Amino acid sequence: MIEIKEMFGEFGTDLETFSADDRGFVLQLELEIGFIAENGSDLFKCTVCDQAGFKNYLLRDSEEFNSLGITSLQCFNLIIVKKYDLQIIKSYLNSILIECSEARSDWSSIAKALNKHFYWEYQNEEN
Repeated sequence: MIEIKEMFGEFGTDLETFSADDRGFVLQLELEIGFIAENGSDLFKCTVCDQAGFKNYLLRDSEEFNSLGITSLQCFNLIIVKKYDLQIIKSYLNSILIECSEARSDWSSIAKALNKHFYWEYQNEEN
């Protein structure tokens, strides 16, 4: 089994005390993920936002969307929530970890499965 060993918000955001305003929010999370009871982890990143944050920040800042009215959000590894609730976010992230590791035992295949949900620090390296 694997676990999130550490979880950080971008720019030192305190995830325990963070609260969104009426404009919504967008947070990049950095997750150190590794095997339970073992040293070592790899860094994975994802973006968490609410509906207002998606509209007010991600789409507003997209030159492609603003000029063409269409865009893709590749590389965002996006998780959208109705409201910021750290416990719900942690639970959801843990469900992804279970899904990605339950039928796999080696780190390489687990990390590749996690990479479908998160940006993995080694995703562009050759095996």
